[in-house]
Amino acid sequence: MNAFLQPRNFSKLFLVLSGLASVLELGPLFALARSDGLLLALAAGLAYQVGNLVAGSVSLPRWLVNAIAIASTLGLWVGIHGLTWVLLASVCGISIAIQKLRRWVQSLSRGANVPTRTKRAVRIMGFAVSGFLGLAGAVAVAVITAIVLVALSLSLGSQSWREGTKRQELSFSSLAGVMVLHQMHYFTYAYALAFILVSVFKIESLSAGVAFAVGWVSYASIESLIRSSNYVKVFLAGHGTVVVSLVLMALLSESAVGVLLCWFGSGLGGGTVYCLTRMNKAARSRRIELEPWEDWGHVLGVLLALIMVAVLDFGVFELFLTGASLAATAAVVLLLTHRQSHVGITGARPPSRLET
Repeated sequence: MNAFLQPRNFSKLFLVLSGLASVLELGPLFALARSDGLLLALAAGLAYQVGNLVAGSVSLPRWLVNAIAIASTLGLWVGIHGLTWVLLASVCGISIAIQKLRRWVQSLSRGANVPTRTKRAVRIMGFAVSGFLGLAGAVAVAVITAIVLVALSLSLGSQSWREGTKRQELSFSSLAGVMVLHQMHYFTYAYALAFILVSVFKIESLSAGVAFAVGWVSYASIESLIRSSNYVKVFLAGHGTVVVSLVLMALLSESAVGVLLCWFGSGLGGGTVYCLTRMNKAARSRRIELEPWEDWGHVLGVLLALIMVAVLDFGVFELFLTGASLAATAAVVLLLTHRQSHVGITGARPPSRLET
């Protein structure tokens, strides 16, 4: 075991856990979308995102996270045999465990970090196979998470856990508000897209996961394609592309080819979120940690979609248009708050933050 406890091995383990997290995020969602409909599919997505938010926002002792991982693994096995609320609670619990474990492992890598492009590729591969793996994949993720977490807990001291998994500080700026709106726009419609792939278009499991990953390919590519350092203009152009893509997606919601083309376009536009990260890094003394606001945007976006479906009886058409409205709002807010400021709009290209 001691031979394994090297920084380069922890960076590899971080990659593996990143791929597994993608399977946990979409596997139950695809399964419930196919068998139970949009509402429970959104509930599965919300369960995962709440777990992710808790992992980043709350300091938890290692023994408790170990207990959550073991109990949630057992609960997931029970839940897939008919107790949906147990299934959802278990997805949330495993999400807490795997995200805490990822943060711990990343801190143990001690700078032996892998390129952002590699991390994104692993995440995309996880999304691509999640439709095929479904609930069985989620169970496998839970078992692996529990085993690795317990094994590392028995091998390493608690000090590294406290330092690697401490809660993220929450400080606000206008960029934080824009980040929340950006993340909300995506999560009001992305899980609805997964739903229509399997339930409306009847795309088989593996192909559905690959189709979902298509949007992430464009999202991950746009940063390397754009050289401009005028981040406000790039963000506005990107989110204009998102608005057009989502409006067309709503209008073409009965055409699988049309929806997938628009999904690819929305990924290109949405990928300009990197502009917020770079502007924040260039703000120097006013720089804040944006990652917690991303997590809040994830939860609020899925929650909004869930309320719209459960209370207002809206469908995917309205969710696509809501995503377009939020993307437009994010662009307007950035323009209003930074049109007279040159901080972070031009200048050197600082490195992107590590993806989670």
